Amino acid sequence: MSANDVIQQNQIYALNGMSAMQQQSQPNLPARIARIESVTPYRLGGGMFAPSDFSPLDSGGLIDGKLNLATSSSISFMGSMAPAVVDGVFSVGSATDSTATIYYDGTNSSRVFLLRRADQTVSVIPPNNISLSGLTSSAVYTAYAYWTPFNECGLGWASGLAGTPLIAFTAAATATQIKQAVAQQHFAGREEIGSIQWTQPAPAGSTSPGPPTNPPNPDPGSCVMIGTTLKPLGSEPIDTQNYRWEDWVRIETEPGGCFVRGLNCTPDHPLYDAEKGKVRADSFVGKNRWIMTDNGEEKVIRTAQFIKGCTKVQAHMKRGHLFFANGFLSHNFKLEAGAVS
Repeated sequence: MSANDVIQQNQIYALNGMSAMQQQSQPNLPARIARIESVTPYRLGGGMFAPSDFSPLDSGGLIDGKLNLATSSSISFMGSMAPAVVDGVFSVGSATDSTATIYYDGTNSSRVFLLRRADQTVSVIPPNNISLSGLTSSAVYTAYAYWTPFNECGLGWASGLAGTPLIAFTAAATATQIKQAVAQQHFAGREEIGSIQWTQPAPAGSTSPGPPTNPPNPDPGSCVMIGTTLKPLGSEPIDTQNYRWEDWVRIETEPGGCFVRGLNCTPDHPLYDAEKGKVRADSFVGKNRWIMTDNGEEKVIRTAQFIKGCTKVQAHMKRGHLFFANGFLSHNFKLEAGAVS
């Protein structure tokens, strides 16, 4: 190579923002990445979470070659392993040839999803279902679900190509569109739940799943929206249950500065008025009264009642019955009374 050739090549490297030494190292990058992937869990282009020669399973937890999730001994928590095991089942029912409902609430042969993590913690995905319309009979559809911890309204779904809401992918979806859906499942802060595929029934064969065989408890007991921070007043632990709900009240106060404290709860959720004591949450709507919080008395500056399909959290306490919900002093009904907040 002549001196002019060397100068021209270095000029090209400089235009690309890299030195000759950096450019010469580029051919080695694929080999380096391959070595890293061989020993590090990865998720690229639909690849495995962990190398194929690694299994985080305990042989005693396998039954007929299948993982038995009923016992903790099924999974080995020593060394590297997949970040989470998704335990649950989707089901789909169609009342007409153009509509479908995806269930993950324990009804219609579905099973509530659990996220079993390597640190032995378990997250329960709020049981729910989602209905789609605008579908085509005999078409095959796929939907991709993900979970965001502390998500206010349960599962999220990758943006799709068909249906209302737009979360379904047809068989005509390109490989790029499918990869984009998988990428949405793995955005920062999200955890992949999985996908569900079904064939939309033809008009003559449309079937309905019928009413839920074991519907979630519709108990209207007072409670708060999922994502609310619960803190007991004292050392009494708080147990919770999740249910589907739509009728909500929002209350906001201004403790000081630019900080605004807010709470989304059911209309009958017990809160504490600074003068009247324990009252229903909807008694604050439209009134600038003083409410009890973990900061003492705070003035209510905004209220609203709204409808939103979401998940409510019931708080159970054996004793004490007082807790803070996003800092608002709250009360749960006594267990012996048959209802809880």
